[in-house]
Amino acid sequence: MDATATKRNADRFADEDLLNARGRPTIANIDNPRLLAILEFLSIHRYATFDDLIAHLGGDPTSLRRLIQVAKSRSNRLLHIPDQISQQHNVSKKVVYELGARGVQILKERGHRILERPVSNFDHATLAAHATASIQTGIDAQPNASLITWDQIKQRKKTPATDASSPFDIPYQSVDGPRHVRADSPIFGIKLDLGTHSLYRFFPGIEADNATKSDRLIAEQLSAYLAIERDRIPETYYAFPPKSWYVPFLVRNAHQADRVKWMIEILNRLTNGAGSKTILFMRYNPDGKPGYLFTEPWWRAGYEPVYLNK
Repeated sequence: MDATATKRNADRFADEDLLNARGRPTIANIDNPRLLAILEFLSIHRYATFDDLIAHLGGDPTSLRRLIQVAKSRSNRLLHIPDQISQQHNVSKKVVYELGARGVQILKERGHRILERPVSNFDHATLAAHATASIQTGIDAQPNASLITWDQIKQRKKTPATDASSPFDIPYQSVDGPRHVRADSPIFGIKLDLGTHSLYRFFPGIEADNATKSDRLIAEQLSAYLAIERDRIPETYYAFPPKSWYVPFLVRNAHQADRVKWMIEILNRLTNGAGSKTILFMRYNPDGKPGYLFTEPWWRAGYEPVYLNK
């Protein structure tokens, strides 16, 4: 990497102001539709890389980079690079953006609800955010598809009141007693208008697998979702329609090993070869086409793959 490229990459972490022709800080136009679209996108997915944003927004990459640079500058603070990323200062790694303090304020002033959700594992949260961002990008490109956010789900009259402090904790009965499981992103849904009827799918969020969990931990996680499937918890706890519940695992391969195949083998072992209708697996692809997690097949144990776009 030459010195110019190194400097350009390092500048991604900086929050210095961009000066205008008069030598003053460039102030972002908060009525810019493209800027508002970035803020709204981050309010849903929390984190996004430049690749996620350009896939969603389209248009000229150079102008988008400049808009991001202005938005994250210290005179604007509409966007922010998470501390976990800026402290690493890894110029070879993709930068992740989130809402800055003023970005949150602007959205709230315009009537947006900002979902407050603690992050217990940053790497899992950013991988899950990539997944939901990719899914939304695919939805945006398909006229008969629409994203159902958690805010829309909880406003349905038939949605039961969940624990307001932890609405994404899904209860289930284990062999050791009552427990709960929580995915790495908020609950969401997808609606497909098929002309004669609408097809709904609901998800606990994305389960992001960064190839760090052992055989035992994966087996425990899968067992929890098998219990939820068996007892049809989503139908009673969230009032989701029957057969509309799916659990998507986005999986990073470890040392070139096929981790999806390995997880499917564990699932088959847990079910004596019966598999699961609801648990889905997809390999993370950093070079995937925009919307690939919406258009490409999610694999299942014992059943045909599921395409979210049909």
